[in-house]
Amino acid sequence: MASLEQTAPAFVEMAHRIVWCSAASVDRQGRPRSRVLHPLWQWDGKRLSGWIATGPTPTKRAHLAASPYLSLNYWEPGQDTCVAECRAECSAERRAERSPAEERDEDSTDRDD
Repeated sequence: MASLEQTAPAFVEMAHRIVWCSAASVDRQGRPRSRVLHPLWQWDGKRLSGWIATGPTPTKRAHLAASPYLSLNYWEPGQDTCVAECRAECSAERRAERSPAEERDEDSTDRDD
């Protein structure tokens, strides 16, 4: 089996080239639900992280509360595919747990001043 160090850069390149993925979650009864999303991925050499800018609807929040896992499947007509099976959380909820000072510190490190 290939290591994350080998597969992560290729995954990020392919995911960013394909752009849109089918994202699947499950509800409280274990029923699947899919939607099309556009995640952005970052590989820092040790950890692969992704972000999805989407509205935190009651359905999405309920699905993540029931099972905090997503399956993200990328496909293009040339039959290139890649899949991320990952743990997910709503960052709006995580941000609410932080102090305003922590928010300012994070915001200032994200700028390209």
